[in-house]
Amino acid sequence: MNLTKKTLAKKVGNDVNISYTESKSLLDSFIKNIISSSKSGKVKISSFGTFSYKFTPERIGRNPKTKESHHISKRYILKLTTSSLVKELLN
Repeated sequence: MNLTKKTLAKKVGNDVNISYTESKSLLDSFIKNIISSSKSGKVKISSFGTFSYKFTPERIGRNPKTKESHHISKRYILKLTTSSLVKELLN
């Protein structure tokens, strides 16, 4: 199942009886706060997981279909490490 911000905002809005625009702004604010806070350190959400900002060095990537190699630049990524409770619910 592909879950987009739009469908997530609609589901949240329906669950808590608020409009789509309010739920979308709430979701956008949540995501912005997670991203900005994770740049200065880890962000732990109890019973869900920990978001951290991680550096990945440049490397050579490969298209598995064509076997063509290409350069992947260095970048920072937002990493989520799930809590043990989430892992138990998934398994």
